[in-house]
Amino acid sequence: MPKRIPTPEPGDDEPKYFTVVQPYPLNANWELPNDYITFGRWIACCIGPDPFFALFYKPSARGQVLLEVRRDYEHPERLLGEHRWSEFLKKPSDEEQGRVTQIFYSTYSTGRQAQKDGWKRINVEDSWFKNWSPSNPIVQNPYPPTSWCPPPPEDRTNKPMCRPLPVAVKPPPPPKNAPAPVVPGSATWVSPKSAPSKNTPAALRGQWAAARGASVAAAKSTKPQVVSSAPWHTATAPRGNNTVPLARSPPTFPPGLDSLPGEADFPLPPGIARGPSSASSSSSTGSTFPVAAITDGMVAIAISPSMEAHLYGGGDETSPDPNAYVAEWERMPEEDHEVYGYTVKKEALVGNLWGDDDDAEKKKAADVILCTVHGIICKKGICQEYARLLREKERKERDAARAATTGGTSDHFV
Repeated sequence: MPKRIPTPEPGDDEPKYFTVVQPYPLNANWELPNDYITFGRWIACCIGPDPFFALFYKPSARGQVLLEVRRDYEHPERLLGEHRWSEFLKKPSDEEQGRVTQIFYSTYSTGRQAQKDGWKRINVEDSWFKNWSPSNPIVQNPYPPTSWCPPPPEDRTNKPMCRPLPVAVKPPPPPKNAPAPVVPGSATWVSPKSAPSKNTPAALRGQWAAARGASVAAAKSTKPQVVSSAPWHTATAPRGNNTVPLARSPPTFPPGLDSLPGEADFPLPPGIARGPSSASSSSSTGSTFPVAAITDGMVAIAISPSMEAHLYGGGDETSPDPNAYVAEWERMPEEDHEVYGYTVKKEALVGNLWGDDDDAEKKKAADVILCTVHGIICKKGICQEYARLLREKERKERDAARAATTGGTSDHFV
């Protein structure tokens, strides 16, 4: 099959093509004559009807159309750029107030390329402009100038349709509040270079300390202070006194009481007498605490001497009571016992409480063979020396078994 002849390059009289993004009128249906005629009259208000040759539309690209304009048109800046509907319409509706249309040079250089991609052509007719005038009640006259705009974001899955606006025809606006350029050698240029770096270890350490101090101060201002009553939370744990001082606060008593009740305020049951030295002995041993310490703003914690010795390590542990009860099965035998006519030794009961067979463990440990080369239990399929040792052990066991069966003789000769 012969190769297709390539499309020739466009001639000198080939028109120019523009891409119109979000064209006027709103939600136009390019199959309806009323919509594309309204669009043609709007373009004619901008550049006139003479340079306007045709428009292209594509059903799958409802937000874009192509314009075919005469190549020698002298004022492309009137067409390129952003057309704001609120500026070129005399009476825009609420829906049209914030709309804009952007026009760029198209990536198509010929109408044939556009038609090969599925764009349908609509030629401009003279009947569109019959009884029409640039001065009409819809579009402003003269037409307002357009504004610069960047190209719209293109869909990467489709062919790009717009080219950036040429700077010579439509220059971009200067940046707003742009800082003045820094001249090399000036004071503004030298001061940042002479200032100490903020990335040094000393600067970073200072910033970290400042931030940590601010966070600690904020935490102290928001978190309530909690005072623990545990003796191990104090700076130095007391050793000689059972009374742990805490924060002093005025005593709070129930309504109707001026002080806390003492021992004399509570009567004893009949037949029980209170000892004369109960108060003094209680304060010394720690079983109770004096009421005067509480009324003075102190809080006492009573612990026993054994607890104090266990907590602070200042005393010796007490030995178990020899008269305490011990179960029969826990008592150790003092001598040999006779059970069912057999004498049970004391050593047998003491040394083998759980029934472990020490002789069996020793025999099992003696049967383990270690490799003389590596010093561990090797695999006979990998270590030849360990395989030789295992064969020698098996041979000795066979010889011993044969000697036991034959009465001490062996047929094996080395």
